[in-house]
Amino acid sequence: MRIRLLVALLLWAFLAQAQVHHKLLVVADPNTAQLEVTDEITLPEGLEVTFELNADLIPKSLTKGLSLHKVGQSQSMDVGMDRDATSAATSQWRIAWADRYPNRKTFKIAYEGKIESITEQSSKNYQRGFSESPGIISDKGIYLAGATFWVPIIGSEMMTFEMEVNLPVGWKSVAQGERTLSEKETWICLKPQEEIFLIGAKFTEYSFDAGNVKA
Repeated sequence: MRIRLLVALLLWAFLAQAQVHHKLLVVADPNTAQLEVTDEITLPEGLEVTFELNADLIPKSLTKGLSLHKVGQSQSMDVGMDRDATSAATSQWRIAWADRYPNRKTFKIAYEGKIESITEQSSKNYQRGFSESPGIISDKGIYLAGATFWVPIIGSEMMTFEMEVNLPVGWKSVAQGERTLSEKETWICLKPQEEIFLIGAKFTEYSFDAGNVKA
Protein backbone atom coordinates (compact mmCIF):
# COMPACT_ATOMS: atom_id res chain seq x y z
CA MET A 1 0.00 0.00 0.00
CA ARG A 2 2.81 2.40 0.91
CA ILE A 3 4.62 1.60 -2.37
CA ARG A 4 1.49 2.32 -4.39
CA LEU A 5 0.98 5.60 -2.55
CA LEU A 6 4.61 6.61 -3.15
CA VAL A 7 4.33 5.81 -6.87
CA ALA A 8 1.11 7.82 -7.10
CA LEU A 9 2.70 10.80 -5.35
CA LEU A 10 5.76 10.67 -7.60
CA LEU A 11 3.56 10.51 -10.71
CA TRP A 12 1.49 13.45 -9.50
CA ALA A 13 4.64 15.46 -8.80
CA PHE A 14 5.98 14.67 -12.29
CA LEU A 15 2.74 15.74 -13.98
CA ALA A 16 2.55 18.88 -11.84
CA GLN A 17 5.98 19.98 -13.07
CA ALA A 18 5.83 18.75 -16.68
CA GLN A 19 3.05 20.86 -18.17
CA VAL A 20 3.27 24.17 -20.00
CA HIS A 21 1.29 26.99 -18.37
CA HIS A 22 -0.48 29.62 -20.48
CA LYS A 23 -1.74 32.96 -19.17
CA LEU A 24 -4.03 34.15 -21.96
CA LEU A 25 -5.77 37.40 -22.76
CA VAL A 26 -8.24 36.67 -25.58
CA VAL A 27 -10.23 39.13 -27.69
CA ALA A 28 -12.58 37.68 -30.32
CA ASP A 29 -14.77 39.70 -32.70
CA PRO A 30 -17.61 37.64 -34.24
CA ASN A 31 -18.34 40.37 -36.80
CA THR A 32 -14.87 40.26 -38.37
CA ALA A 33 -13.67 36.74 -37.39
CA GLN A 34 -10.66 38.46 -35.83
CA LEU A 35 -8.78 36.84 -32.94
CA GLU A 36 -6.21 38.69 -30.82
CA VAL A 37 -4.28 36.84 -28.10
CA THR A 38 -1.55 37.73 -25.65
CA ASP A 39 0.02 34.63 -24.11
CA GLU A 40 2.48 34.52 -21.22
CA ILE A 41 4.01 31.03 -21.39
CA THR A 42 5.81 29.28 -18.54
CA LEU A 43 7.83 26.19 -19.52
CA PRO A 44 8.99 23.10 -17.66
CA GLU A 45 12.66 23.24 -16.70
CA GLY A 46 15.06 22.68 -19.60
CA LEU A 47 12.43 22.43 -22.35
CA GLU A 48 13.67 23.40 -25.81
CA VAL A 49 10.87 25.20 -27.55
CA THR A 50 9.49 24.94 -31.03
CA PHE A 51 5.75 25.52 -31.09
CA GLU A 52 2.97 25.07 -33.63
CA LEU A 53 0.38 27.74 -34.26
CA ASN A 54 -2.46 28.20 -36.75
CA ALA A 55 -0.90 29.39 -40.01
CA ASP A 56 -3.31 32.36 -40.14
CA LEU A 57 -2.01 33.68 -36.80
CA ILE A 58 1.28 35.60 -36.87
CA PRO A 59 3.12 35.74 -33.52
CA LYS A 60 5.51 38.40 -32.25
CA SER A 61 7.70 38.49 -29.15
CA LEU A 62 6.81 40.81 -26.27
CA THR A 63 9.81 39.71 -24.19
CA LYS A 64 13.12 41.54 -24.40
CA GLY A 65 15.91 39.37 -25.81
CA LEU A 66 13.52 36.79 -27.30
CA SER A 67 13.02 36.36 -31.06
CA LEU A 68 10.74 34.07 -33.05
CA HIS A 69 11.82 32.26 -36.23
CA LYS A 70 9.46 30.49 -38.61
CA VAL A 71 10.93 27.07 -39.42
CA GLY A 72 8.17 25.28 -41.31
CA GLN A 73 4.52 24.89 -42.23
CA SER A 74 2.29 21.82 -42.46
CA GLN A 75 -1.16 20.30 -41.97
CA SER A 76 -0.68 18.98 -38.45
CA MET A 77 -2.47 16.15 -36.71
CA ASP A 78 -5.32 17.17 -34.45
CA VAL A 79 -4.67 17.41 -30.72
CA GLY A 80 -7.23 16.97 -27.97
CA MET A 81 -10.36 14.92 -27.57
CA ASP A 82 -11.89 15.34 -31.05
CA ARG A 83 -9.37 13.20 -32.93
CA ASP A 84 -11.55 12.88 -36.05
CA ALA A 85 -11.84 16.63 -36.59
CA THR A 86 -10.22 18.37 -39.52
CA SER A 87 -7.18 20.27 -38.26
CA ALA A 88 -5.99 23.69 -39.35
CA ALA A 89 -2.81 24.32 -41.32
CA THR A 90 -0.03 25.26 -38.91
CA SER A 91 3.30 27.06 -38.87
CA GLN A 92 6.23 25.96 -36.71
CA TRP A 93 8.07 28.65 -34.77
CA ARG A 94 11.33 28.37 -32.83
CA ILE A 95 12.17 30.71 -29.98
CA ALA A 96 15.73 32.01 -29.62
CA TRP A 97 17.35 34.07 -26.89
CA ALA A 98 19.97 36.75 -27.56
CA ASP A 99 23.41 35.79 -26.23
CA ARG A 100 23.33 38.42 -23.49
CA TYR A 101 20.05 37.05 -22.10
CA PRO A 102 19.88 33.73 -20.26
CA ASN A 103 17.17 31.28 -21.26
CA ARG A 104 14.07 31.97 -19.23
CA LYS A 105 11.20 29.72 -18.26
CA THR A 106 8.62 32.48 -18.80
CA PHE A 107 8.14 34.67 -21.86
CA LYS A 108 5.30 36.55 -23.53
CA ILE A 109 4.09 36.57 -27.14
CA ALA A 110 1.16 38.12 -28.98
CA TYR A 111 -0.57 37.01 -32.16
CA GLU A 112 -3.62 37.85 -34.22
CA GLY A 113 -5.45 36.88 -37.38
CA LYS A 114 -8.76 35.61 -38.70
CA ILE A 115 -10.28 32.22 -37.80
CA GLU A 116 -13.00 31.54 -40.35
CA SER A 117 -12.63 27.94 -41.56
CA ILE A 118 -15.55 26.61 -43.53
CA THR A 119 -17.65 23.86 -41.99
CA GLU A 120 -17.75 20.44 -43.62
CA GLN A 121 -20.38 17.74 -43.33
CA SER A 122 -19.13 14.89 -41.16
CA SER A 123 -18.41 11.63 -42.99
CA LYS A 124 -19.98 9.70 -40.11
CA ASN A 125 -23.61 8.68 -40.38
CA TYR A 126 -25.25 10.69 -37.61
CA GLN A 127 -29.01 10.62 -37.13
CA ARG A 128 -29.08 14.42 -37.36
CA GLY A 129 -26.92 16.64 -39.53
CA PHE A 130 -23.48 17.39 -38.11
CA SER A 131 -20.90 19.81 -39.42
CA GLU A 132 -17.30 20.03 -38.28
CA SER A 133 -14.66 22.71 -38.58
CA PRO A 134 -11.14 23.12 -37.20
CA GLY A 135 -12.24 26.46 -35.79
CA ILE A 136 -14.50 29.37 -36.52
CA ILE A 137 -15.34 32.86 -35.25
CA SER A 138 -18.59 34.17 -36.72
CA ASP A 139 -21.80 35.94 -35.77
CA LYS A 140 -23.33 32.49 -35.22
CA GLY A 141 -20.81 31.47 -32.61
CA ILE A 142 -17.18 30.80 -31.68
CA TYR A 143 -15.48 27.40 -31.65
CA LEU A 144 -11.76 27.13 -30.90
CA ALA A 145 -10.14 23.85 -29.82
CA GLY A 146 -7.09 21.66 -30.26
CA ALA A 147 -7.79 21.26 -33.99
CA THR A 148 -7.70 25.06 -34.38
CA PHE A 149 -4.12 25.38 -33.05
CA TRP A 150 -5.15 28.77 -31.69
CA VAL A 151 -2.88 28.32 -28.64
CA PRO A 152 0.82 27.49 -29.17
CA ILE A 153 1.23 23.70 -29.07
CA ILE A 154 4.62 22.58 -27.75
CA GLY A 155 5.18 18.94 -28.73
CA SER A 156 3.07 16.59 -26.64
CA GLU A 157 3.35 18.69 -23.46
CA MET A 158 0.21 18.95 -21.33
CA MET A 159 -1.15 22.42 -20.56
CA THR A 160 -2.63 24.38 -17.70
CA PHE A 161 -3.99 27.88 -18.12
CA GLU A 162 -5.56 31.11 -16.92
CA MET A 163 -7.66 32.84 -19.58
CA GLU A 164 -9.40 36.21 -19.62
CA VAL A 165 -12.00 36.37 -22.40
CA ASN A 166 -13.25 39.56 -24.05
CA LEU A 167 -16.40 39.12 -26.14
CA PRO A 168 -19.11 41.52 -27.34
CA VAL A 169 -21.88 42.57 -24.97
CA GLY A 170 -24.44 39.78 -24.63
CA TRP A 171 -21.97 37.01 -25.48
CA LYS A 172 -20.70 34.42 -22.99
CA SER A 173 -17.86 31.90 -23.12
CA VAL A 174 -17.36 28.28 -22.09
CA ALA A 175 -13.99 26.65 -21.41
CA GLN A 176 -12.43 24.10 -19.08
CA GLY A 177 -11.85 24.76 -15.42
CA GLU A 178 -13.44 27.22 -13.03
CA ARG A 179 -15.03 30.47 -14.14
CA THR A 180 -14.72 33.70 -12.21
CA LEU A 181 -16.77 36.76 -13.06
CA SER A 182 -15.68 40.33 -12.43
CA GLU A 183 -15.53 42.89 -15.23
CA LYS A 184 -14.40 40.10 -17.58
CA GLU A 185 -14.96 36.36 -17.78
CA THR A 186 -11.91 34.46 -16.56
CA TRP A 187 -11.31 30.71 -16.73
CA ILE A 188 -8.70 28.94 -14.59
CA CYS A 189 -7.72 25.32 -15.16
CA LEU A 190 -4.78 23.94 -13.15
CA LYS A 191 -5.37 20.31 -14.09
CA PRO A 192 -3.16 19.33 -17.09
CA GLN A 193 -5.05 19.28 -20.40
CA GLU A 194 -4.27 18.08 -23.92
CA GLU A 195 -5.93 21.15 -25.41
CA ILE A 196 -7.55 24.46 -24.51
CA PHE A 197 -10.98 25.06 -25.97
CA LEU A 198 -13.11 28.19 -26.08
CA ILE A 199 -16.75 28.31 -27.11
CA GLY A 200 -18.74 31.52 -27.31
CA ALA A 201 -22.27 32.56 -28.26
CA LYS A 202 -25.27 34.58 -27.08
CA PHE A 203 -26.01 32.00 -24.43
CA THR A 204 -28.86 32.18 -21.94
CA GLU A 205 -27.47 30.88 -18.66
CA TYR A 206 -29.37 28.67 -16.21
CA SER A 207 -28.06 26.98 -13.08
CA PHE A 208 -29.30 24.71 -10.31
CA ASP A 209 -27.87 22.80 -7.37
CA ALA A 210 -27.45 19.05 -7.89
CA GLY A 211 -26.34 17.84 -4.47
CA ASN A 212 -22.93 19.36 -3.80
CA VAL A 213 -22.47 20.33 -7.44
CA LYS A 214 -23.83 23.38 -9.23
CA ALA A 215 -24.99 22.44 -12.71
